[in-house]
Amino acid sequence: LFKELEARNRDLTATGEILQVISRSPTDVQPVFDTIAESSVRLCEAYDSALLLLDGQNLRVVAHDGPIPSITLIPVVRGTVGGRSVLERQPVHVEDVQAEVEAFPHASANARQFGFRTILSVPLLREGRAIGALQLRRTEVAACGRAVRRGAVGGPPANDVAGHGHGRRHRAVFERLHARPEAEPAAVPCGRL
Repeated sequence: LFKELEARNRDLTATGEILQVISRSPTDVQPVFDTIAESSVRLCEAYDSALLLLDGQNLRVVAHDGPIPSITLIPVVRGTVGGRSVLERQPVHVEDVQAEVEAFPHASANARQFGFRTILSVPLLREGRAIGALQLRRTEVAACGRAVRRGAVGGPPANDVAGHGHGRRHRAVFERLHARPEAEPAAVPCGRL
């Protein structure tokens, strides 16, 4: 019971942090994205996190927290974990992506190049349509927790960021960003995820 209460407290703290940033930054979405990436690392006990938004046929990194380098554009294809989660509109969890050469050729090559093993990608949905993904990575082979895999990262419903009842500003942040897909993300260094 104590562990359940402790986990619930972490969830509420992370949600509170994100909502505080939203209230302080009603017109600037970058601090919100950064807070989501930072909170997801702590909440999910991941080594690395990236928030990606759909940009044509790619996912573009708009926020990152953690030391694992990567590419800033990920193609939306079944050979990438993020691409597959967006195409299938459901979480994709791969315990050892380096070993999954056939199922995820692009992701497996990136994992070997940049040194990560486990990856989870949860699509961000708006009205049932994928608009991006939240990715968590680890350098060791380790299953993500059951709560993370079922979508606790995005809260109920699992990943409907634009429809969740956290208020109009939360929805407005993603709607504003989605309305401007040509906008460049602020301060995303090339060659890092």
